[in-house]
Amino acid sequence: MPRVVEHQQIDVLNALRAALLELLLQPALVAPHALEILVDDAPVVDEDGEIAGVVRRDAHLRGRDRLLLRREDDVETAVCLQHGILHASLRSLYDKEHCSIDRVVVSSGFEIENFQKNYGFAERELIKSCMPRYDSMEPSGKKKNRIVFSPSWRSNLIGALVNNEREELPEVFMESDFFKQVSAFLNSERLHDMLEKNDLYLDFKNHPIFKCYNHLFDIKNDRVCTDNFDTNIDEYRLMITDYSSIVFDSVYLNCPVLYFVPDYELFLAGVSHNYRQLDLPLENGFGPFSQDADTLLDHLEEYINNGFAPQEPYASRMKDFFLYRDDHCCDRLYDAMIND
Repeated sequence: MPRVVEHQQIDVLNALRAALLELLLQPALVAPHALEILVDDAPVVDEDGEIAGVVRRDAHLRGRDRLLLRREDDVETAVCLQHGILHASLRSLYDKEHCSIDRVVVSSGFEIENFQKNYGFAERELIKSCMPRYDSMEPSGKKKNRIVFSPSWRSNLIGALVNNEREELPEVFMESDFFKQVSAFLNSERLHDMLEKNDLYLDFKNHPIFKCYNHLFDIKNDRVCTDNFDTNIDEYRLMITDYSSIVFDSVYLNCPVLYFVPDYELFLAGVSHNYRQLDLPLENGFGPFSQDADTLLDHLEEYINNGFAPQEPYASRMKDFFLYRDDHCCDRLYDAMIND
């Protein structure tokens, strides 16, 4: 019997599932043929004490995203797990010629087409398992009277990362269209009346990089919360976001979506982020798209009055996007890795 080094003797498949689920937080190692699991960068050995192989985090390419599988014959296969659906145009980072990736985990028909058409991968190089972390995400079926607003950050509105810190630029931030329109939305009397009338609350989950700016919004609306969140995505009635990949978690959990990008022109010009194009444009996304507070409020009111049920074409796009909605993503990835 193969043995697990410095690891509790438990069922190997369950151990691999657990390791994959924890991959975003710590390294995960597995011998693909001897079927042994361990964590924290210890050696992987077979029952005779010989090193059999390893799957580990790779620090070169977004350390949380990639597994490097080395077999007994020293042939290496780099597997990109993805920490989110790749919807942004990032050719220089992920295309086949430049990224040193052999196989990619995909979760949707969109990705199957996108990786072949725009990134140079063959279909046989795509693992159609869905991201392993989705095994830990299951709709509870319980909804709270809450809406979440979760925008991404903008690189032009805060300093570069130096010694693990960023310089705050409050004056630059407050002069931006992003701040002005987000503030207009959060402090709108219309929003307050809408939330109060329908006994709703809105959680403003600003990006962690932008939390230093939360106080600048000077929110007076007692129905808008900026901290102490205890609600999971699937428990929200609706999500408001921009080009953040969190939108796909919302879709996976059947939470309706509204898009709000006040500085869309700057995004398209490559000013506000490290990409300027989406392979899945917002106009072809999962909900109505707004660039100003008033239009967003119109869409929000429409969704509230419709019981938060997405209309077509958004309902069908949400329903049909993912290849699977179950708790077998790790199982499928496991099978693909050991049977490769």
